[in-house]
Amino acid sequence: MTKEETTMSNISKVNEFLDKAKTFMFLTTDGDQPKGRPFGFQMVVDDKLYFGCGTFKNVFKQLSANLVGPLAPFIGRNLDKNKDPVSQEKSFRMYTYVRYIVAVVLLVPTIVLVDLFVEIWLGKEFVMESIIAVLVCSDLYISLVHSSLVDFINGSGLFRYEKWISLAGAVVNLGTSIFLALKIGLPGVLAGTVIAQILYWVSRSMVVYNKCFHSRSLFA
Repeated sequence: MTKEETTMSNISKVNEFLDKAKTFMFLTTDGDQPKGRPFGFQMVVDDKLYFGCGTFKNVFKQLSANLVGPLAPFIGRNLDKNKDPVSQEKSFRMYTYVRYIVAVVLLVPTIVLVDLFVEIWLGKEFVMESIIAVLVCSDLYISLVHSSLVDFINGSGLFRYEKWISLAGAVVNLGTSIFLALKIGLPGVLAGTVIAQILYWVSRSMVVYNKCFHSRSLFA
């Protein structure tokens, strides 16, 4: 049996096992919190195993954010070894630029092709309003880009600030989502989430620049 045939056989065995299991747990992280949810869809294409999830789901956001996850451990090491705020800020900006690139690569095709994909997959009647696609992509964009702030806050041991920011964001998210949902429906729920994400972004930026870089300017 060739190596290729062995690989194909192993992939088929995994796929068969998952088919028999019906559902399986898919694990990610949300910031520093572990997350798990049941999955039930997988397929083999060209001898490769693929899993499917919607771009509007939290799991997609978490997977996208973790594309640069392997860089996170280097942040804590850099902050521990290099105490110079100027050098730390340069590292932070470079790390954030990487996340900007990842966000653009993921979201530009998504927002351009999402309607076509939904129409082909489910039918034209299931195509979302444009505002919903924009809000979902805005939420994902902010989450991807500002996650570098979370890494720097945690790497600096500023857990107390992160706790209160997370609590305030959750309250704002719940309150604004309920209020706007009563006014404009589903877009209101998504708009509430985006508002909370903006609060996270601004609050965490203030903490990082004030406590890590000892600067009160976000744009200096």
